[in-house]
Amino acid sequence: GKMESWIKLFNERLAPVHEKYGMTIGGAWVYKPMNEFIWLRVFETAEEEKAKTEAYFKLPERVAIGDLPAQHIAKTEVRVSELVHASPTPDPFPKAAQFRLYTVNRGMLDQYVDFFQKNLAPLHEANGIPILNAWAHRQQSEFIWFRGFDSLADIEPMVDRYNNTPERKALGDLPASHHAKMEVREVEYVF
Repeated sequence: GKMESWIKLFNERLAPVHEKYGMTIGGAWVYKPMNEFIWLRVFETAEEEKAKTEAYFKLPERVAIGDLPAQHIAKTEVRVSELVHASPTPDPFPKAAQFRLYTVNRGMLDQYVDFFQKNLAPLHEANGIPILNAWAHRQQSEFIWFRGFDSLADIEPMVDRYNNTPERKALGDLPASHHAKMEVREVEYVF
């Protein structure tokens, strides 16, 4: 279907153009139940993102691709966000992840980032669940993060084990008390 065709186009044509021109791709994942493709482009600053994105669409290699991407995409959402946490890159890189998007209660984003960095991230790491990266999207008070797993089948048992540790139980509902809304997707790594 379209998703397989899109992944091929992304991996064989779009990603190489990004990388050739210094646009780092932090990963790409597929959420099959909703036919979603989620990917990360990594820049040092928002200004760099803007300048490189504008230049990208004028590159001869990108112009040659034409409107092929638009033929595959029904909807696009872009969030320019600040990296707030990343574990050392696991080797091998996890084949699956939980993509988690929290809308954080107004005025609590910095507090949640601090809480996450000091409590949740180390607890995940201690239980064998790497935090691939975590981002703060300040304009919409969102916290976006990926936690890695070897396979989709590993997610439920590893999360259950994590949630049942004494350290996580001691935190109770404190993490969720920051959230106005939570979206979770179990995704497969494709780039």
